[in-house]
Amino acid sequence: EQGIKRLSRFMLWIVVVTLVIVFSVNIALKGTDQVFIQLLFAIALAVSVIPEALPAIVTLTFTQGALKLSRKKVVVKRLSSIEDLGHIQVLCTDKTGTITKNEMAVKTVVAKDQEECMHLALLTSEGEPSTFDLAIQAARPTTDLLTTWKTIWSLPFDPERKRGSVVVHKQSITQLVTKGAPEVILDLCSDVGIKSDMLKKAENLGRQGLRVLAVAYKLHPIQNADGVYAEDRLTFAGLIGFEDPLKETAKQAIREAEELGVQVKILTGDGPEVARAVAAQVGILDQAEPVITGPEFRQMTSAEKQQVVEKNHVFARVTPEEKYSIIQHLQHTYVVGFLGEGINDAPALQLSNIGLVVQNASDVAREAADIILLDKSLEVIIDGIKQGREIFANVSKYIRYTLVGNFGGFYAIAGISLLIPFLPMLPTQILLNNLLTDLPLLAVAGDYVDPEEIKKPQFYNIREFAFMGILLGLVSSTFDFVFFALFRNSSPETIQTLWFILSVLTELTSIFLLRSRKFFLRAKRPRWSLVIPVICVSLLTLMLPFIPFTADVFHLIKPTMLQLSVLGGIVLVYLIVTEVSKLIYYRVGLGTGKS
Repeated sequence: EQGIKRLSRFMLWIVVVTLVIVFSVNIALKGTDQVFIQLLFAIALAVSVIPEALPAIVTLTFTQGALKLSRKKVVVKRLSSIEDLGHIQVLCTDKTGTITKNEMAVKTVVAKDQEECMHLALLTSEGEPSTFDLAIQAARPTTDLLTTWKTIWSLPFDPERKRGSVVVHKQSITQLVTKGAPEVILDLCSDVGIKSDMLKKAENLGRQGLRVLAVAYKLHPIQNADGVYAEDRLTFAGLIGFEDPLKETAKQAIREAEELGVQVKILTGDGPEVARAVAAQVGILDQAEPVITGPEFRQMTSAEKQQVVEKNHVFARVTPEEKYSIIQHLQHTYVVGFLGEGINDAPALQLSNIGLVVQNASDVAREAADIILLDKSLEVIIDGIKQGREIFANVSKYIRYTLVGNFGGFYAIAGISLLIPFLPMLPTQILLNNLLTDLPLLAVAGDYVDPEEIKKPQFYNIREFAFMGILLGLVSSTFDFVFFALFRNSSPETIQTLWFILSVLTELTSIFLLRSRKFFLRAKRPRWSLVIPVICVSLLTLMLPFIPFTADVFHLIKPTMLQLSVLGGIVLVYLIVTEVSKLIYYRVGLGTGKS
């Protein structure tokens, strides 16, 4: 939307300035008695050069993209966000559910009494069970424990606190049970002598790719005046290691992301060891790259944070606030996509250039997001990025067509109108030309795209569009002047008819040259849905002067076979020169922003 706004302002200034000059000079040369016809001619010229089909092209392209993505379990809330997907340069995501299956299973228990540790862990599954709770329940199929103990107080798991607690009561026994990150739980325990040993064991489990939770408890906790039970002086119960296998598609998705020029950065609440192990398995980082933790990131200066977010790919033990800060720093350099799901992720989703959530995300997160994933998978996101880049490529094609074709004819007709005593093309003929050349372009929305077009993020480059419009527009105008030189002694009706036919044919046939940066025979072939309309409109254009009704309405006369043959020769040479000019344009770097 921002790019098209800049392009529209650029085109508007050119059109307004040119029309004011042409109108003023024509009135000065031909007298004030032609004010009305010259004003009508100027309005028709303005309509002919403005890409009025652009909104239709954009809407059709985005709608087709949304339909394709919906079949791949991606729901688009805002149509233009499909194109934003294609612009993503950095994708920030948690690893759980995207890289791993989020199918937890208890792999090991490190405790003096494993049975008691599992019992205590089971008691914390208050309310809607998490994937950890489900894994504990699966490992402890006898869950009658939950019916014999009554929960009298609970504090759900909080990403900031990295723990959750419950107070349960049975007969004369009341106990507080806390479950969470090992380093957090161990800090709350009274038996400090085991902390170093348990942290090392937790790190070893993390290096094996296991997610680790620590469990601790306290008998007969005391409730303070605010009704809160103090989580202190706990007794350590043990560590539980959970296995979360990688998705089969994860490695391939990461490779495809790299091929598309997209960096994948993991932002997770898990410990650095497990984050490193998973990231190493899928190829996001090697053993030499450090994993940055939330506390480390928080202590850095703004300049250090900027350097770290650009250089590093894995951030562990990060809070929602730290995710927000990471995205904020990344946006100084990149277009950032963020996949979140919790209530606390809403600010980061709103901040990111493209916010993605899963269907079971919180209501607040879904409201802040642009795209909802029915399948939490990197593969789905990569498909969306490809689709976004195809959409960008097809919208860019239309802009190239309209700038080259419309501006070429615009300047030729405006210039020649100053040299001859009659209008080179009638207003009705200009408008009909505009209609006929725009109709086939609606099929551009579903055209094939060269693989090179989606290999890296693309952005609207007004400079590139302007250079191409000027260069190839001048080529088009040159052939219009060649035509005028060849037929200068013909009647006004003959010149108007033949120029109308030539303008339509050159614009339509140039579509197949400008749809790719490559030599047109080496480009990916166009869809038949584009080829057939171009052929039909070209034939219709040649038939219009021979149909009495249309010939009368649009003031066309029947051309001779010789005249049509000359037009055919001009079109052929025009196509050759345009293709050569296009290849030179891209070869010297004008079309890549290098020059």
